[in-house]
Amino acid sequence: MASIVTLTTDFGLSDGYVGVMKGVLLAVNPHVQIVDITHDIKPGNVQQAAFVLGVSYKFFPKDTVHLAVVDPGVGTERRPLCMKAMGQYFVGPDNGVFSHITADAIGKSEFQTGEKGEGPKPRAIFDSIEAVHLTNEKFWLREVSNTFHGRDVFAPVAARLPEAVLTEMGEPVDSILAYPRPLARIDEQGRMLGQILHVDRFGNLISNVRREQLHGEPIRGTVEGHAFSGLVRTYGDGDGLFALIGSAGYMEVAEKNGSAASRTGARVGSAVVLERTLL
Repeated sequence: MASIVTLTTDFGLSDGYVGVMKGVLLAVNPHVQIVDITHDIKPGNVQQAAFVLGVSYKFFPKDTVHLAVVDPGVGTERRPLCMKAMGQYFVGPDNGVFSHITADAIGKSEFQTGEKGEGPKPRAIFDSIEAVHLTNEKFWLREVSNTFHGRDVFAPVAARLPEAVLTEMGEPVDSILAYPRPLARIDEQGRMLGQILHVDRFGNLISNVRREQLHGEPIRGTVEGHAFSGLVRTYGDGDGLFALIGSAGYMEVAEKNGSAASRTGARVGSAVVLERTLL
């Protein structure tokens, strides 16, 4: 029973949490191949995890199992979830961490930009998604803590996929929690309004402005009151603060030989404004 299991968590590497989860995976399935996507999600930042997983999963083979544990509600009434979509499996809390996968599976038109600070809302399951509430305890560890479902519930479930039948693991659900798809929009003044979705370790500000919205044309804009221009082709082509299309297909704001995040003070959720007349 060989399978690929990816890990996305906010655990960091200074404690033993990640190692213990890997130990459980290997104890249940000694042949599992474990791939770390990241363990540096900011603590409890479900939307950041949703973005990182959403731009990563599509590069893995069919039937890969993606285990995502960013779970500030662990031990509460939030549901443990297993989902099959886009030919792959996703295991983790039902708290919005699979928002981008859900959007891909049911179509972008199902999601609109939400209000700032808005939490995840139930999204109906369509034929393109199969999901279950993990209720069958025989697939878990014998003893389950209230604070570490990544070890006791999610890891043993993930290790049994893709061979296990989802409906044997739990009860089918007709909706899951998802954050609104954060799509940039045009306001009444003709400006394109976006926001920062992610700040990478280089300080690049990854926005929700998609490649296809800019048509490759020159732009100017602002983020946290700091002006930038673009689009340039590579990080080496820019000067000062500039914009380019990153590897995930989103517009990024970067600083040559520096950190755009440090320069501007921008963070996840910061507004990005582009003038329509310059698009």
